[in-house]
Amino acid sequence: MSQPLALVPLKGWVEGKQRLAGALPDDLRHRLAVATAGMVVNSFEESGFAVAVVTADPAVTAWAEEHRIGTIPDAGHGLDAAATDAVAAAAGRPWCLVHGDLPLIDVADTDALRAALDAGETALAPSRDGGTNAIASTGGFRFRFGPGSFHRHLASAGERVRVLVSVGLALEVDTPADLAAAASLPRGRWLRGFVA
Repeated sequence: MSQPLALVPLKGWVEGKQRLAGALPDDLRHRLAVATAGMVVNSFEESGFAVAVVTADPAVTAWAEEHRIGTIPDAGHGLDAAATDAVAAAAGRPWCLVHGDLPLIDVADTDALRAALDAGETALAPSRDGGTNAIASTGGFRFRFGPGSFHRHLASAGERVRVLVSVGLALEVDTPADLAAAASLPRGRWLRGFVA
């Protein structure tokens, strides 16, 4: 099997986290977004994935290039379209589409996604609120992000599907409550400087 490719859609560092605006000033939101994306990238690299960010933002592109991370342009037609274009850019390699705001992710999580791909399975990682934080597969996939997307993606995943449930894959930081919840856990100690 060829090296799998982790695809990480990233909006601008500050623009992508508007629901945190009331809790964190722009500079802290920027630092949090960069640090969290770095954790996601590092975990996938440790599990043997190549990594590419999917973005239209020049600052994100510059960060990726500085860290020798591939980039795929986001045409700005929404997450479903960006994910579809990214998978097409994977050019037949196994891939994992993963959100970049998972501050508790670790190599055990990315190893589990890699194991599913190695077994010829599609893997889905649900978020706490019924969304989908990671999808790993080969070939095309019908992306249907938005509220309740996990069940839509599960219906599209075919018969060989593995559902991965872990704190690292389930807890993304979208709101102040998410940030507080993540910071309260042992693996989230590093987030405590961002909590008022």
